[in-house]
Amino acid sequence: MAKKQLTPEQYKAKVEKKAEKRKKFTNLFLKTIAICVAIVIVYSATSVAFTKIGLATVLKNKTFVVNSQSQGNNSNSNSNQNVDNNNQTPAIPDDSNTDSQGGEAATVMTSKTMQFDLFVKAFSGVKTNAKSATQLKKNAYNYNEHVDAGGNPIIEAAGKGLMGSLLKAEDTNVTYTGADIAGNFPPSGATCGLTKDDIKSIDCKEEGNYYIITVVVKPAKNPKAGEKVGAVASVLTKESIQDPIKDVPIINSLEPNCDYQATTAEAKIEKSTGNLVEYYFDLPMILYMGNFSVGLGFEEWWTVAY
Repeated sequence: MAKKQLTPEQYKAKVEKKAEKRKKFTNLFLKTIAICVAIVIVYSATSVAFTKIGLATVLKNKTFVVNSQSQGNNSNSNSNQNVDNNNQTPAIPDDSNTDSQGGEAATVMTSKTMQFDLFVKAFSGVKTNAKSATQLKKNAYNYNEHVDAGGNPIIEAAGKGLMGSLLKAEDTNVTYTGADIAGNFPPSGATCGLTKDDIKSIDCKEEGNYYIITVVVKPAKNPKAGEKVGAVASVLTKESIQDPIKDVPIINSLEPNCDYQATTAEAKIEKSTGNLVEYYFDLPMILYMGNFSVGLGFEEWWTVAY
């Protein structure tokens, strides 16, 4: 059977159709790769020091609020968030005077309020009282293996593969002293503005002369450094991403949005001094860039000396 001959117009249309398909595929692929690469670049560029202004604020402000009220702009944004996201009850009940049975005066082990106050005081005190803070290790990972490249499974698989090769754990062992502590220890370049309304859960256990306090902070969209999840971890902000990608082709016109998930922070606090000696956080997020999104997670491990 003879092959059907195409007219010049039909042949031209067929070629143009194939070229258009290749163009769409290439553009989608390049966007996915560019986003993944840009994310790694952005995190590397901003994880050490976020804002000069934030650092100056830390050095000038030696007083930290340790109660249920907000700092700065938090007082407005959190005024209607007095409930836990899951069970619609206060995240930290006013239990400072009685234990869980309603009997004798509460201790750190039984009072959520006391646990919260101790955590914030010890955590904030690192920036003003510590002689040194050492980042032992950090890890960046593809949170929930999430890569959304417009629903194209081939491109999404390629993106996940790229994320797996670029994001990894690293033994840093970097020690900071003096003013560098405030600029690098979480939240980097900012003070801790954590409030009770930001808390999803808090727990405390004893290990010899230490309290181990674990805090889970509620999800937050585009938080500022020092606020909400950004109060316990060094966050990438919307603004900090926009600047590094302004010269990156393909994605420089896309508006980033940081959708942080529930964040876990764990502090080891010495009973006799109230000093925080070890710290860890796990900060997961979904970063949206236009119609594309990728899951990112950041972990850091610290030790502190006084």
